[in-house]
Amino acid sequence: MLAPALTPILIEMETILLEAAGRKHNFSIEAYRAAAFIFIQLTLDQMFNLQQNEGMSHEDSCNMAVKCGEELRKFVKTFTDLDSFKLYK
Repeated sequence: MLAPALTPILIEMETILLEAAGRKHNFSIEAYRAAAFIFIQLTLDQMFNLQQNEGMSHEDSCNMAVKCGEELRKFVKTFTDLDSFKLYK
């Protein structure tokens, strides 16, 4: 499992960013892509937990995951004008 190895790294990144809050950092598109990928992985992990706890069917779980992806893509486009599909091209 990756979670135990990555959690301390993610917390350290959070700490560094909190200490630098309020500044513009000029992150690259590659940094944005990496952060977005991390966010979606964490979101999907928590979504899976929710689906299991609620006893959702496989079909409903898949539909929920698709809807999540669509909503996140729309959010990113609205607030950054980036097309998340093009981040990996």
